[in-house]
Amino acid sequence: MSARKVRRGKSNTLGYFLLFAVLALGFVLVLEYLDYRNGKPTFLLSRVLGRSDREKTGDAARPGDSFHRKLIRLMDSQDSTYSLVQDSRGRYHVKWKLEDKKRREVVGELQKLAQANGRHWKIEEVQHLRGEHLYLYSIHSGSGESSHLMLITTGTPAPVPTTLPVPEKSVKGRLAVIIDDIGFNELGSLELKRLGIPVTAAVIPHAPYAFDEARQLHMYGIEQIIHLPMQAANRNLKTDPEQFVLKGADLTAIRRLIHRSRTLVPYARGINNHMGSLTTGDPQTMSRVLSVLKEEGLFFVDSRTSVSTVAYSMARKMNVAATQRDIFLEDINNDQVTYRYARSQVIKGAKLARSRGYAVAIGHPYPTTLKAIRDAVKEVRDMGVHFVPVSQLLEK
Repeated sequence: MSARKVRRGKSNTLGYFLLFAVLALGFVLVLEYLDYRNGKPTFLLSRVLGRSDREKTGDAARPGDSFHRKLIRLMDSQDSTYSLVQDSRGRYHVKWKLEDKKRREVVGELQKLAQANGRHWKIEEVQHLRGEHLYLYSIHSGSGESSHLMLITTGTPAPVPTTLPVPEKSVKGRLAVIIDDIGFNELGSLELKRLGIPVTAAVIPHAPYAFDEARQLHMYGIEQIIHLPMQAANRNLKTDPEQFVLKGADLTAIRRLIHRSRTLVPYARGINNHMGSLTTGDPQTMSRVLSVLKEEGLFFVDSRTSVSTVAYSMARKMNVAATQRDIFLEDINNDQVTYRYARSQVIKGAKLARSRGYAVAIGHPYPTTLKAIRDAVKEVRDMGVHFVPVSQLLEK
């Protein structure tokens, strides 16, 4: 190979390298510029062009902090009732009750606050349920990520009929129905409302719609508990320590997990276990769980996912208000989720309640199970059995 060809080959390689470097640098600069325009922290442009709009307002650490402080002052200045919680992603959820005239004034103030926080900030009305006077607003920056979700109510929803009047003397037993795994879709709370009887909803804290469903259940007047994941004996099941109570977990980890769960399911009055055959069978771990529940004033329902559970017996010894599951509405051993089976289990629970005075049944929000419950209501009442929230069947 001649020396000229070698030099030409080296020259072409160097040219390709330089072209690639220029393209890569240009791509990085474009991304930097887009982040800078949206008020996000940048590596180069913030140093060259100065601080972004958000940083100039003294809000460089967290984009929503400046707006949030002003929002709190605005809410505190009104003669109204509001509640506020923060989810695991850092987004704030606000529930605020206002008169409709006041709501319109407040939304105008919110628009001003959003604009003052930066040119990319805005408040949008996401949904309006006119029949129940609910207004849902999303407050976000140009990046599209919501910093606040605000539900404003301007009137009290019509009361939901939960049960037909039953003369006390005719009640021969009480049956509590718990529906587990609420929070994986946006319709679970509505389906429970449509049952027309008192039920208890068990909400999984890390489910994608946990907070939204908890809020909706509260508005419907439906009792809710935290469906707290606990470690199962099946080693193949993934158990994230940030979401599950693991066997051997220390008091700090358990307390942190329960506190986080209460933030996501803020109206919960108690807890029952999701899975947990390994954890509920371990006296040391359950002792720590129950001690935290006692601190928090929460009751415990032993789902009895294993015959080796010690949870309920330990709760009684520790004077923690508790009860335990008697009936499963679905045949989990055979993976049978059918209307006929679920309906027969509801009747079985009613018969147990009539003979013993009470019973606790647990099911899931399958269409077949919910239909089975609805269709069995009349027969259960004809037996003299009264549907009640599980909190009415606690022992201590």
